[in-house]
Amino acid sequence: MPSTPAAPRRGTFVHALLAWAAALGAPACEADKGCDSGVACDTGEVGAGGIGGEDCDGRPGLEAAEGLPLVTALLEAGAYELGSPAGEAGRRPDELPRAVSLSRSIEVGLTELSQAQWAALMDDAPSNQPGCPRCPVEGVTWHEAARFANRLSEMDGLEVCYSCTADAPGGLCASRPDPGACVGWRLPTEAEWEAAARAGSGASWSGADESDPVAWTEENTGRVCAVGGRAPNDLALHDMSGNVWEWTNDGYGPLDALPEEDPWVAAEDGAAIRGGSWFNDAADARSASRRSARLDEATPFVGLRLVRTTDGGLIGG
Repeated sequence: MPSTPAAPRRGTFVHALLAWAAALGAPACEADKGCDSGVACDTGEVGAGGIGGEDCDGRPGLEAAEGLPLVTALLEAGAYELGSPAGEAGRRPDELPRAVSLSRSIEVGLTELSQAQWAALMDDAPSNQPGCPRCPVEGVTWHEAARFANRLSEMDGLEVCYSCTADAPGGLCASRPDPGACVGWRLPTEAEWEAAARAGSGASWSGADESDPVAWTEENTGRVCAVGGRAPNDLALHDMSGNVWEWTNDGYGPLDALPEEDPWVAAEDGAAIRGGSWFNDAADARSASRRSARLDEATPFVGLRLVRTTDGGLIGG
């Protein structure tokens, strides 16, 4: 790891957000409204349905996102089929079908981490769409996501899964080898993420053969929404498709180069992100869709979901 922490690259892609908001006709933020300077938003009251509002289509989100402890679902250890079939619309070359074996069961957060949950442990308010406690936290780097996971682990009396140069903004973090061996909170590996998103289904999106019932994307919202406003998948997980991209524990690379059992590769310069976002089209919200983002990059489109290995989850352990 670099010895000197690099400043987070905040504001990347904000020019695109400005262009989108201008085209939509949203009023610019004002200094006394608590909005980030220069980022267009709806300056009405929370719940008005604008950017940063509490709801989308009148849906207030899940109470489970109001605070801590995290509410989770169990993804059992076992064999999973991942990737996309050759004929799937929107398919990219890096989504090759593959079989993986997960040797440990994990608890998976029912929702993307919310702004309220972030505020319960952290000293900053990074989200570009403030005033919506049940909306997913975004505008966080991979390193900041790791620091939150460590703080939550400490709160719950668990071992921490990341080594960090400083517990402060700008501190750099790294995952321990074999992340599943850590029973504290962490980001999911790509294989764990997709297995949880699919929940045993071959559907293109998490829980459905069409995106609209399960995903907030540019086609049906064009703004960040409170978590849980769309239908869950068969594990009761919400927003695995759409709303915000989610950081994973993995570096981005060829999946067929990884072992079949517990595949994982260390995130060094960049990490894989999964799930698509409100700013992307439905094809990007497919369960197999994957992209890469710099570890020090913070955007309005990327948040996180946490997992932890369950006690006794190791097969044969």
